[in-house]
Amino acid sequence: MANRKKKSRKEKPSKLPRLLILLVFAAAFAGVGLFALGNVRLSPVSDLQLLGRQGEGFPVEFSYSHARQAAAVGNSIALLGPTQFDIVSPNGYYSVQFAQPYAMPALRTAGSRAVLFDRNLGDVILFRRGGVLTAREMGQSIFTVDINRQGAIAVATRSDRAAAEVFVYNPRASQQLHWLVEREHPVALRLADNGRVLAIALAGTEQAGVYARFVDFPLNAQQPRTDIRLPGVWFYDAASVAGGWLVVGNEAVYIIRHGANVAEELSFGGRSLLGFSLQNNGYSAVLLEDWDNQSLLRVYNARGALAFEQTLAQHAHSVIAQGRAIYLHVDDAVLRWRSGGFSRSQPLPAGTQSVVIAGREVYALSLRAVEHMRLRWESYDA
Repeated sequence: MANRKKKSRKEKPSKLPRLLILLVFAAAFAGVGLFALGNVRLSPVSDLQLLGRQGEGFPVEFSYSHARQAAAVGNSIALLGPTQFDIVSPNGYYSVQFAQPYAMPALRTAGSRAVLFDRNLGDVILFRRGGVLTAREMGQSIFTVDINRQGAIAVATRSDRAAAEVFVYNPRASQQLHWLVEREHPVALRLADNGRVLAIALAGTEQAGVYARFVDFPLNAQQPRTDIRLPGVWFYDAASVAGGWLVVGNEAVYIIRHGANVAEELSFGGRSLLGFSLQNNGYSAVLLEDWDNQSLLRVYNARGALAFEQTLAQHAHSVIAQGRAIYLHVDDAVLRWRSGGFSRSQPLPAGTQSVVIAGREVYALSLRAVEHMRLRWESYDA
């Protein structure tokens, strides 16, 4: 500790405190991964094993082990455990079985593709439902990764030359962007589905205070087109909307237009953030805790404007934006919002802790099993 106190003031701006780095990784594990990757649950049961048992009224049920992350890949489900990564189809067949050796694995999916990466070793593997597409060794530990529906990949790593480095590779694995981050650390990356723009949410410290920085790049540019800093704020994730980005922070939603030097703040009004699900150029959803501990749903359209707001009679555990619909996991069912109206699914299996939605398919995750259902809907007044 004595050596640290002797460092000159000139050295301080070039290195962030270790606390900030720990916060970035903590957010990646505890917060950002939960919202961006889908529902995550821990399970103390045996190794992933397909039972092939028909659930009553449902196509198939299978056990799973220590599933750290689960997400949709097309209409299949990707399950990441401590030693295994699998993609399982709705009929219960494994399309991918991969014995992963990583200590700090994480998962990101988009469309029919999935990226498995190790935060410690820096390995990045791109899968489709039939197997491995590409693999890359970054040579540095990884802060975060994103993938778009076409299979382009963005990776933010530690750096020996700066605070961090950001890379973008197109679906053919050719490098499209390389940017050195001098001071801050990346919290989230977001690739537009058109494959031409990248947004980066960063966290930094200055004069003992935390600030958020947001930049976006056309992939043929060397410097950011948009560069905004907000003091005392933390950004979680972003999604592309017409002419800019919808960004979720710890205290508000922001609309940031391409090339702007200010962010339009859409306040939470003192409510707490429970969850969110963002998708590029489509409906995005934010779930807040209302004044009387009820859930407040806010839906934003492809232009970033508030399209719908509703206080729910039931407490919602999670929210998923997919296509033209918003799905809410409540205690015993799934609620679907579409075109301003709600419908309710048939009851979920007993013991369901979280759900992964893939079109009409839902994967209900309990402590010891994953059960696949095809949803049926009835009208519902939320």
